Amino acid sequence: MFENETVPYSKEADAESPNGTVMPASLIMGSDEGDRADVDAAPNGKDGWWTLEPKRKLKSTSKYDVDFTEAKPLYMWTSIFDHTQTRHTRHVYPVQIELRQ
Repeated sequence: MFENETVPYSKEADAESPNGTVMPASLIMGSDEGDRADVDAAPNGKDGWWTLEPKRKLKSTSKYDVDFTEAKPLYMWTSIFDHTQTRHTRHVYPVQIELRQ
């Protein structure tokens, strides 16, 4: 949800929301900047399954990141925010990323 899709809180607006209404846990407040903007991802849900396709350049310019190379695998974790601020779903084991030609 983007900030321009919201309305300020009021008792009247709250009374119009049915019990059980799921409210977004966070707002999209503009574009990412810096290292955070280096990674983009697109989720897709179909037939009860979700896929997440992240993308990033192979060579990183960040001092906090590593380059993708064929010489060694790269491991990553991801968390899913499912209408909660603190209880996220995580992979127990990392996802191994391998480059192939």
